[in-house]
Amino acid sequence: MSVWARIGSLIGLLCVASMSQASAWEHEVNSHGVCIVHNEDMSWPFIVLGFYSDTSEIAIFNPDWKSIEDGREYSLDWNFSSGDEWALTFRGFVSDNGTVALKGSYSKATADEFMADFIKADSYQLIYNNTVLAEQSLAGSMKAYYRAIECRRAKDPFEGEGNRGNDPFKPSRSNDPFSS
Repeated sequence: MSVWARIGSLIGLLCVASMSQASAWEHEVNSHGVCIVHNEDMSWPFIVLGFYSDTSEIAIFNPDWKSIEDGREYSLDWNFSSGDEWALTFRGFVSDNGTVALKGSYSKATADEFMADFIKADSYQLIYNNTVLAEQSLAGSMKAYYRAIECRRAKDPFEGEGNRGNDPFKPSRSNDPFSS
């Protein structure tokens, strides 16, 4: 399954509600078996971080952002209260049902560096073209992140041992010997 197809599956997490700033972050395994972290009260923008063994993905949802163009690149700045700053590139995504999101896919190394800054800060600002899109608390993000990493490792017990794509003894992720 492609990275974009996997992140597209995260859209199912949206709830139709408008809430204030996030007060906590939590982890879970979504219906597609992806280990994720998201703002607990599902405030807007709703942020989902998905963790795979080789990549990590960030999806940002807000039902008010209807002008997001499918496939267009958007540069956003994440400014953390710790002083760390990140400039990340996202692509616009519009689903068949009209749900809009910004999505980004990053190498495991980049994602791990970003998350180190994410979990050590108390809050962050998300900025686009000098406009603050969000200012949210990161309370609970460290605990949620470490649980998501435990989840990722449980799904791939050999994570970090190199590319095993040509290994015929690689354990199957299912009990079906015919699955690929």
